[in-house]
Amino acid sequence: MREQIIDALTEIEENSDIHILSAREMGSRLIGAEHADSDWDIMFIYAFDEAWKYPANGYSKKSKDFEDGEMDFHGWNLDKFADHMKDSNPQAMEFLAAEPYMEENREIWREIEKDAFENFNHMALYYHYISLAKSNYTKYIENGNDCTQGRQFYITRALATAQHIRRAAEFPPMRISHLANSGHIDEDLGDLLIELGNEKRSGRGDIEHPDIIGPYYDAESAIEIEPTDERTNSPDPELTNKLFKAEYGESQDL
Repeated sequence: MREQIIDALTEIEENSDIHILSAREMGSRLIGAEHADSDWDIMFIYAFDEAWKYPANGYSKKSKDFEDGEMDFHGWNLDKFADHMKDSNPQAMEFLAAEPYMEENREIWREIEKDAFENFNHMALYYHYISLAKSNYTKYIENGNDCTQGRQFYITRALATAQHIRRAAEFPPMRISHLANSGHIDEDLGDLLIELGNEKRSGRGDIEHPDIIGPYYDAESAIEIEPTDERTNSPDPELTNKLFKAEYGESQDL
């Protein structure tokens, strides 16, 4: 499958007049919760073939989506990625935590990853994952619209991720097995994460199940974290500009 994904990415480059700077696996396979019929979700960051398309900020197309059988591709223009990384966007952060599929400028990407993980905005990410848990719990579980094991799994993962950020002040592991055993989340919450993850991997995620996540949601959502300096940092956008200059030359700026 790796070769098929790389071939598809090469075709996207050729047909879209872009250069893919990095492509990484996302979705259920990134966190270790895929089942036999799971699609392959690939996110990529791209640059235009011509640098002149960037100066008018907001003019260029910000994202591209493609489907190829069981492969789903979602791309962000480099300037969109730069904005989201600066704001500690969770999808940008999870992208940086994933392994690359294609050859890339690893020296600069390592700098970007290191800076992002050391300086992400803890407050922003914590409240994102809490809000994600809340919206899914209220819409699906509390209202009984989709009280399945799979839906409760994703709420559990959001709560565990938030709890890890609050306690460890670091970006959490992506694999649910590593997250559950990180030592920074409650043992019973970790056990539930593993249990529901196993159900999802076994293809039983769509089975209805009584609400078992409610007490965990109530407990974590009632906690507030203090907005101290180390929780409100921001990654350095100049590192993304460095990647842009590596692509187009030192005289160019994003």
